[in-house]
Amino acid sequence: MVVDVTSALPHSIEVLTASRKVVTVRIKYPWRPTKCVPCKVFGHNECNKKMVAEIESDKIAMKAPSVAPNMVLVMKASKDDALAGFVSTTPVLPTPTTPVPVRIVQNSLAPVQMLLLSVVMNQKSFVVSFVYGFNQVGAKRQLWDELRMGLGLVGNQPWIVLGDFNAVRWQQERSDPTTFYSASAGEFNCCSEDIGVEELNSTHPWFTWSNKRLGNDHRCSRIDKALVNS
Repeated sequence: MVVDVTSALPHSIEVLTASRKVVTVRIKYPWRPTKCVPCKVFGHNECNKKMVAEIESDKIAMKAPSVAPNMVLVMKASKDDALAGFVSTTPVLPTPTTPVPVRIVQNSLAPVQMLLLSVVMNQKSFVVSFVYGFNQVGAKRQLWDELRMGLGLVGNQPWIVLGDFNAVRWQQERSDPTTFYSASAGEFNCCSEDIGVEELNSTHPWFTWSNKRLGNDHRCSRIDKALVNS
């Protein structure tokens, strides 16, 4: 199958089976790259001096309530709706009938690892950073630097940083101690100290990721976290 990358990615394809029956197969994307809409270039960030992310969804079956200009409507999402770890699978925001004013404060540089939002809820404002960290060491360091830059935008406001960091802070967060790298964990901890956040306690299972293998090859890690400032 050939897909035109300059057009919107398909949500389904039709497959002709051996019995000559046409079957529609839905497509789910665990991750999609950012794309500059005006010039249709992936990872491009020169247009208007900022990254333009193209986010498509076929999940919203109702007409969205109107939201003030420069605001984004945040709605409750299912696990299938979670985009690369940016959306919590545990509903913490109002139901879809309740719009929440959200202003995009900062987009992470390409490749996208963080989205910084200013939220107003019940006449109270706070800042949320949704994180999806990459595996590469260099990309992780870029994420730590961007979180430090975000501190300047947050100021004294309440701030929660949550998502899949693809990194651990302590040895007990790896089921296999031989896969724990103190240098990488140290960089994570230094960033947490620099931006003044601490990890929230969790009541769910300790490990949040596994390689889904059996026996001696099974590995688990605690890479999903929620950090808050004091």
